[in-house]
Amino acid sequence: DEKQGRNCVYLDTSASMGFGGEKGFVSLRLAAALGYLSVANMDSVSFRLLSGKSCVDLCGRISGREAFLRAGNRLEEVQFSGETDISACIRNDVNPGTDDGVTYIISDLLTESDWRGAIDLLLSRRREVALIQVLSPEELNPTVSGRHTFCDAEEASGRASRVTLEVDRDVLRAYRETAERFLAEIRSFCADARPSSLRCCEGSLVAEL
Repeated sequence: DEKQGRNCVYLDTSASMGFGGEKGFVSLRLAAALGYLSVANMDSVSFRLLSGKSCVDLCGRISGREAFLRAGNRLEEVQFSGETDISACIRNDVNPGTDDGVTYIISDLLTESDWRGAIDLLLSRRREVALIQVLSPEELNPTVSGRHTFCDAEEASGRASRVTLEVDRDVLRAYRETAERFLAEIRSFCADARPSSLRCCEGSLVAEL
């Protein structure tokens, strides 16, 4: 393209994105890599942090490698906590762009918010959208067994709900079947929207992306 693209990287900063530590690190590394590729291609890029119902511009729109290096230092300071309403965050973005670049969304999509509606909004603005789902190996294929207490770290009240469960092969099988249905629904949505410039990438951390 002869004109400079105005790319945007939306990063979900909810607590689940920091699961195990490495998942958050990989997400930040992906965001940085996409930013670097943008400026190396002579495009500009902005990083938007999604938290609660807010969309926070990390460091403004950047162009050039020196500006990217400063933005990279800011990315290292990002913390993952609380809940994220992806739909509300993107709808509250004052400048999502129109027909002038690529929007990357990095999230595990472990949310009850209407993220599909947010993508439809971006597509209606003629943005090219790349949806990147990041999940840890343990989330895709848990290896726990025996009696465990599980809690929701993102519960809005701050008091994590707790469920004690005896994990056996039947429970793990049911979990994996549910996870596969969840991923299949995402693939189906992306396949249906693909003629409208939506791409989907999924992977276990970074190995399969």
